[in-house]
Amino acid sequence: MGRYIVRRLLQALPLLFAISVASFAILKATPGGPLAAYEGNPSFTEDDRLRLEHAFGLDRPLPIQ
Repeated sequence: MGRYIVRRLLQALPLLFAISVASFAILKATPGGPLAAYEGNPSFTEDDRLRLEHAFGLDRPLPIQ
């Protein structure tokens, strides 16, 4: 039984990696990026956008994100 559980966990690792890559790619492919929802807000300034990009790590290179 222990071997079965270990084998199933090892089989799940590539699936979890693929799901992570797919969700990251979908977020990067959205028009306007992840902060597009804020662009319609009149009180959302350029400084706010830069601050959020830094807080979310969007200003870093793609492999580091």
